Parts: sequence; C-alpha cells; structure tokens
Amino acid sequence: MNYPVPASEKQRLEALQSLNILDTLPEKDYDDITRLASQICGAPVSLLSFIDTDRQWYKSTHGYEIEVLPREISFCTHAIMTPDEPTIINDMTTDDRFSSNPLVTEDPKVRFYAAVPLVFEGEAIGTICVVDLKPKRLEPAQIEALEILAGQAMRLLDLRKALAIMKETQRVKEIAYDNLQEFAHIVSHDLKAPIRGIKMLSEALDEDYGKDLDESGQDYIQLMKNSAEDAIDLVDDILRYSEAIQKLKDSTDDVCVKSILDEVVPKLNAPEHFHFDLGNNLPKFKTSRVAVEQILTNLISNAIKYNDKEKPEVKVNCYETGKYIKFEIADNGVGIEEKDLKRIFNLFDRGNRINLNKKNNSHGIGLSIVKKLVEHLDGEIQIESEPGVGTKFEFMIPRSNN
Repeated sequence: MNYPVPASEKQRLEALQSLNILDTLPEKDYDDITRLASQICGAPVSLLSFIDTDRQWYKSTHGYEIEVLPREISFCTHAIMTPDEPTIINDMTTDDRFSSNPLVTEDPKVRFYAAVPLVFEGEAIGTICVVDLKPKRLEPAQIEALEILAGQAMRLLDLRKALAIMKETQRVKEIAYDNLQEFAHIVSHDLKAPIRGIKMLSEALDEDYGKDLDESGQDYIQLMKNSAEDAIDLVDDILRYSEAIQKLKDSTDDVCVKSILDEVVPKLNAPEHFHFDLGNNLPKFKTSRVAVEQILTNLISNAIKYNDKEKPEVKVNCYETGKYIKFEIADNGVGIEEKDLKRIFNLFDRGNRINLNKKNNSHGIGLSIVKKLVEHLDGEIQIESEPGVGTKFEFMIPRSNN
C-alpha cells in the first residue's frame, strides 16, 4: 500500500458506508454543485468523490468522464488526511506527493488541484475538488466558495440519510401493522374458539344440572359463564384496538358529523329511556372519517354504560373554533373519582367505574383507542368528571388534517 491512510480509517469507512451513497445513480443536485465549483473556480474540471477502501468513486463529475479511480493514484486520498483544511496544489509537478503520479506524468497531465474534504461524523469521507491542466492559483473568495459548496454537499448527504431513515421507519411500521393484523386474526380464531367452548359448556351444565346443585354450585357455574363472557369481551376489545390502529392509515375524507351520529347512535342499542341531545348545525370538515366515527362510538358507548340515573342523558356537541373542530360528549352518569382521571386513558385500565348495563366490566381499551386516534389527528383530549353527577369529554382536532 503506497498511499496514506488516516489513523481512524475503520471509523471513516463506517461513516461512509452508513450514507449508502456509493455506486448510486447520478443526481442533479450533486451535478449542480460540481458545475458551480467549476464556474466559480475557473477550472475546466470539477469532481465530487468518495474514498472507499481501495478506490475513489465519483458521485458527480463536470468536464471529465470518470466513474472510479484506484485509490493508490488518487489525489483526494491525500486531501482527506487534512479534513479541517483545503488542499491546494498550484503546480502538481513541484509537489513530491504528486510529481510522479501517472495522472500528472501522462494524460491528462494534471497541473492544478484544489480540494475541500467532505466531513461526516468527524471523518473525511471524500472531497469536492477542481482540476486544471495548467498551473494556477485560486483567490481567497474562490476557496471560500469551494468550502461553501462542500458544506452544501454534506447537507444533501445529511438529508439523504434522514430520508432513508424515515423510509426505513415507515417500512418497519408497515410490517408491524401487517403483523398486528395477522396476530388479530390468529387471536380471533385460535383464542375465541376455546373460550366460546367454555361458555357453551357452562351453559350446558347450567341447563342440565343446575337445578340439582346447591346455591354454591350454581354460583360456580355462573362465575364460569361470566368469566367466559369477560374473556370473549377482552378478546373483542383487543381486536378493536388493533383494527383502530390499522385504520389510522386511511386517507382523509369529507366528514359530516351529523351523518356519523345518525349511524353510530342507533347501533349502540341504548335503553329506551335514554335521552340524546345531538346538537344543531353540526359542521362538515376534512379528516379521517373512520377515526372520528371510532372516537364518537367509544365515548357515547361509555356514556351509556356508566349511567345510573332514572332519566339518563347524553349530550353531544360539535362546533368550529378557530382552526379546530371541538367535540363535547357529556353525560349525567356515575362519574369518575378524581384519583382515577389521570389513568383513565391507560391501556387495560378500568378505573373504578362499574358498567351498569352488563354483568361484567369494560377492560379499559376503548379510551386508550380514543386517545391514540385523537393524537393521530394532531388533536388533544381532556376529561372533566364528578362522582354522582356525570362526565364530560372534550377533544379538539384540526379542521383539515391531511
């Protein structure tokens, strides 16, 4: 090996490889940099290159067609030895490092060379350089301009890496979404089936032998039935949770709040004595319709479940406020203790509320779904509640969320 190698060569090569720039196709942004370098410095040739293990690879060239050069005859492999300053050779024939180089002694017989290192993570990974076939000098302003262009090249590389990270993150998320959906189907088939079997067995025991059992035995059968129903509800909640997260990928829609409420409320099968006040002049706007529908379904369903009043009421209002759409869902139900308010949105946290319309309780997934959906829409949600008086949820989302 008859060329200089930086002391941190291993780290330098790792920094270069992390950019995934080697052997990529030409790009206009980099070609613009070499073209400007040639014009500013008055040099016929300019190059933007990277020093690999045993080669110099060119990302962009201006005035000279070349793709790769052996590192042992590369000028730039010397330039990266001083990463904090430019390398300027006014006449290559007078410099011992280059006077016998075949690029100097033979065609194209280079005479002038000026390079500014490209530094990434503290390591010089390549250069932007200008070349001439006759001796010359650069003015201080030209050298400064070459340094600015090197900085611009590094900003392009930083942006390239950031975009690559974003794409990889998105790819991982999509894989996770797909895996979540696959898991949901497995749960639905493999877990719900045996639970349903337990429920059916407990019902058969109750029907065939319940009358022969004492009170304690009947209680055990009822406990078995309730536990099976509870487990089925838990699986259903998990499935709804995974489906809601998957649906966050849906596109933006035209949303009519009145239309959503007209569909949602009847499906909840509220007892006949419930009174609903669904507001007037409800707005229309753009956002994820499936997200808004899921949020309203969960919040109104909770308002129905947790109500012990003789005249239960659920009020829903929605209106524009500045750049946001504000929703209010209020009830006159059992309310929530202050100590439980901070954890009410936690996954699987039931708080201390009792579901008054079912024998088993909610598993606390619905409100976690609500919070995630609101945050996905770049919104915020908050809750006010007083035990015995009622609960009010308020959430705001941007009027247009693309």
